[in-house]
Amino acid sequence: MSAGAFEFPDYVDWPQSGKHRIQGISDEFIPQIIDLNKIDSIVSVDDGDSIMMAQKLSNLGLGVGISSGANFLGALKIQNELGKDAVVVTVLRMIIKNILVLTS
Repeated sequence: MSAGAFEFPDYVDWPQSGKHRIQGISDEFIPQIIDLNKIDSIVSVDDGDSIMMAQKLSNLGLGVGISSGANFLGALKIQNELGKDAVVVTVLRMIIKNILVLTS
């Protein structure tokens, strides 16, 4: 599973670039450990919603960036699809400087 912005078609229409405000998600940076052939679907999220979610998570003490906001929203969408009793696991990268930027 992968999360990306509505405005960001890179994983879908490789190598086309899209415009978005999510730092850390780009067709210019795909780690070598990612095998794009193993991604079975992409969950699209709005970049504005990702920013707001990152701010909410930061207010809860999780120093995450906008890409983690997108990741968390994608996980919520999957849980909604699978049902309220579904367990969805995701990993958020925490950086203390994000707390300072997003909450100020």
